Amino acid sequence: MVKVRFTFCAEPSLTNAATTVTHVISIQRLDEESIYTFPPELRSLTLHDKLMLLPVAKAAKKDLAPRWTRRSFKCILDADLEKLYFDECDNPIFNGILLNELDQEDSRSQHSQPAASAPSSAPLKSLASIVKDAVVPKFGNKTYSSNAGAWLDIFESECRRLLIDEDRYWEAVRLFLEESAEKWYNTTRLSSTTTTWNFWRQSFLENFGTQSLAAARSAFYFKYTSGSLSDYAQHKLNLLATYNPKMHELDRITQLALGLPRHLQDRINLAETTTLGKMLSTINCLDSTRPPQSSSTNALNPAKPTPFSSPRSQHPCPYCKRKGYERYHFEKDCLTKVRDARYTRNSANPGNNNPNYTNVNKAIHSFDLESLQQEIETVQKNA
Repeated sequence: MVKVRFTFCAEPSLTNAATTVTHVISIQRLDEESIYTFPPELRSLTLHDKLMLLPVAKAAKKDLAPRWTRRSFKCILDADLEKLYFDECDNPIFNGILLNELDQEDSRSQHSQPAASAPSSAPLKSLASIVKDAVVPKFGNKTYSSNAGAWLDIFESECRRLLIDEDRYWEAVRLFLEESAEKWYNTTRLSSTTTTWNFWRQSFLENFGTQSLAAARSAFYFKYTSGSLSDYAQHKLNLLATYNPKMHELDRITQLALGLPRHLQDRINLAETTTLGKMLSTINCLDSTRPPQSSSTNALNPAKPTPFSSPRSQHPCPYCKRKGYERYHFEKDCLTKVRDARYTRNSANPGNNNPNYTNVNKAIHSFDLESLQQEIETVQKNA
């Protein structure tokens, strides 16, 4: 019995270069330094069926990918296998053919040679085809422009995931820029021959890294108005992350709470809400206990004012108030004023000069739409 080391390799098939198959390429006795290689026509595992009965050989063959990947394993040859790979003088032989010895220099470069020849059978992908799988938002005026440092962190993380060399970052970044950022890239490319990523990164931060207070105002002053509390929470977190992606979790929890109405803030126990996940769960629970609202109104898209629903509902209409009735709407939307004006088109004092005007009408409530419409139609017919 003899201890040996076999080496398997994922190589192109001799009959179909587009197919990758596993071959046995070399054998080495553990008590010797010499490595012996199998000729290409004797590398197919179908010729080494007895060797493939060994569990370790089956394990070495399994999932051997991608192409040109090598895997070595040690095993002990019994008497039958020893006769298959060595003659009576311990010469390495297979199917009656004496195996060639791999010289020391070839042995040291054994793993690098297939890698060098790999591009000939599998051409390198273009940079554009590689970065198309990157999950990076576009950077520009109308897209992601709030935090340049955070955007660069995302870009570099995706480049590392896609195994893009750092010396090609300066090329890859062009594919994710637009508008003013794209103009910056073209200007820098024309005015500089430097291709080091540190230079390009620093230039990018100098041009786009300074933040205005607009991002801070959007993040800190955004408050819940109406609609889904869950929608509010997610939008608020997005604004906070855009302004400062490294904001402490406790600060984000506090900002979420402060953006809620006072009666909802009082129902949150910050001592128990120690994580952002717990805070979101609490907000979702509050969301489920709120009375239903119109589907057309939410925290991000509040209902637009109409002639019959005004955001100044807390202030009474001055015209209606002078008539002795407090109606809550804009004076410019006052339907009572519109109706009275129809009676006084030709007279400054309708009560004394207009015989058709019998009395001063009461102020009209904003929601008495049907009766108002009927009254206006009657006035128009009699006018």
